Amino acid sequence: MSVVTIQQLPSDMVKSAVSPILKAYRYHGDNPRVRLAATRLPEIEPKSASIDRIRAFTKVTTEGNIITDFRITLRNRLLPHLSLSLPAGAKISSALLDGTPFTPSKNKNGQILLALKRSTGRQRPRPFTISIIVESRMPALGWWGFPSLVLPSVDLPVSTLAWTVYLPARNRYGSLSADLDEQVFAGRAIWHRPVVHTTWAENNEVTTQDFLPTQAVTTASADASSMPVRFKIPKVGKRIEYQRYWIEAKTPVKVSFSFVRAWLRYPAWLLLVVVAAFGLLLVSLAFKPLPPKATIWTGVILTFSATWGALAIGGALSLFFIVLAGLTLATIKYRWLSVLSDTAKRWRGNLKQRFHERDHDPEKWRGWPLFKAIVISVGMCFVGLSLLGSLAPLLYLLMFPMN
Repeated sequence: MSVVTIQQLPSDMVKSAVSPILKAYRYHGDNPRVRLAATRLPEIEPKSASIDRIRAFTKVTTEGNIITDFRITLRNRLLPHLSLSLPAGAKISSALLDGTPFTPSKNKNGQILLALKRSTGRQRPRPFTISIIVESRMPALGWWGFPSLVLPSVDLPVSTLAWTVYLPARNRYGSLSADLDEQVFAGRAIWHRPVVHTTWAENNEVTTQDFLPTQAVTTASADASSMPVRFKIPKVGKRIEYQRYWIEAKTPVKVSFSFVRAWLRYPAWLLLVVVAAFGLLLVSLAFKPLPPKATIWTGVILTFSATWGALAIGGALSLFFIVLAGLTLATIKYRWLSVLSDTAKRWRGNLKQRFHERDHDPEKWRGWPLFKAIVISVGMCFVGLSLLGSLAPLLYLLMFPMN
């Protein structure tokens, strides 16, 4: 028996084959035999439902109250319900199936069971939306901290997750961080325009990163409820976004963020400026004979680290105040004021003599020398006024930090 390439087979044999020919063999004996070994593959039950998208809106208050509008858009054929695992201490206040209120149930494991319906459409099942309101608590937001937020997990894989968090406006926040960095939608590729008749719970939240169909139909929002009270997430405060793709089943998504009270950045900025100025003072010892190297390197480290923090809080203007504070400390350290005072006294003492000895030639105060003197004087006045204008807002913030 020898192996024959597909190109060597007769054309009639290739044309008459029902399935593509993968391998071919040639026999030169009278009684050719073929042995075939088959192994049964494990049976895998196909998923009868899939979650296209989860859209979550979370509002966090200063007291630590958390309310989340959790919207699940999915397609379903045979699955009777969707299992939902809530974070510790969370509860459901409202549940809607395509705008119709319903009451969730629990199984013996404590999971929430959300009733599903069958998707309409034969070749392309049409998605529907489940909207639930989840309430929970966390410790109150103090002066600073690193709190975490957790979304409910579902027992089906999720294709897309978009999460918007609204935080109190009086604090400064970092970005949302998780075990997986935020993923950004790069673009859309379409080979044909499918016939889509789908519903979404939100039609006014469309962004360039959302996978909303072009013919989306608006449905009832999650403001409705089975109770007389209508829930509406207050979409005010600092807004932070987080997005992911391809989340495995039963995997909760957890994010964390850092925050600090807004007024605390001003004392922190002042402290960093003073530390950086002290570092400059230590670096200035390099101009003295035989300075200790450890002191100089300590000053360099303090200067660069504190300057980096001050720039992150106060911007480029921090460099001016760091240099100004460093010169102030150096002036006190090396008594430059007394030296400047003695120099001023000597300059004042011989001022009259120098006035009488000045050059009276009028030709030297014409043309280019006169123009250069005017430009220098105007430039110095402009720089002085700019520094005063920059210093005034800072002094106002220091005196009235809460305004």
